[in-house]
Amino acid sequence: MSGIIFSTPGINARQQPSTSIEQQIKRNLVGRTVIDPTRIRYREKFDIKSIDNILCVEIINSEKIDNELVYHCRLKLKDSTNEYFADVRIVYALNGQAWVFQHMQSKLLEIVSTGKYRQCVRERKDTVGYNFEKWYLYNDCDVTLIVEGKIFVWNSTGMKKEWQYFWLEVPANEKTLLSYDADADFIIERVERP
Repeated sequence: MSGIIFSTPGINARQQPSTSIEQQIKRNLVGRTVIDPTRIRYREKFDIKSIDNILCVEIINSEKIDNELVYHCRLKLKDSTNEYFADVRIVYALNGQAWVFQHMQSKLLEIVSTGKYRQCVRERKDTVGYNFEKWYLYNDCDVTLIVEGKIFVWNSTGMKKEWQYFWLEVPANEKTLLSYDADADFIIERVERP
C-alpha cells in the first residue's frame, strides 16, 4: 500500500509531507476513545489524549472495499499506570486523490499484565457467623488494585455451575468479598493498578 496519499482536514494532500501509514494512523487516533465492546473487563475505555499514548501500531491486514481502505490494527497503548492492547478497525475513504480518515471501530481492549502486583493479593476463606465460610481477597499493598479472573459458580437459573468472568477493586490494605460459596473454584488471571 505504499504511495498512498493521506489527507488531513484543512491541508491540501499535495502540501502534506509523505509519512508512514503507522504514523498517520497514530495522528488520526489522537482524541479518539478505544472501548472494550464486550464490557466485561475493568477498563471499559481508553482515551487517546496524545500521540505518546500510542506506543505501537501493528497493521494486521488491510483491504480496499469500494471507495474505502480498511486497516485491521493491533495497538499498544499506555497511560500513567498501565499498558493496554487494543484491536481496532480503522476506515479511510477516498476523497478525490487522497484517503481521508472516517472512523475507528473498537474490537478489543485489555490490560497488559505485568505480574508485579500478584504477590500483593492473597485469597482466604473466612468463617462468618455459625460455621458459614466465604472467599475473600486481601490486598496487602498500600495501593488499590484491580483483580480480574474467572470463578466457577451457579448460573442465574441455579441449575448448573459455569465459569463467569469477574473483576474486583480491592482497596489498599483491605479485603473484598469474592464469593459466598466456600466451595467455589476460581482463577486469578491478572492483578494490576486501576
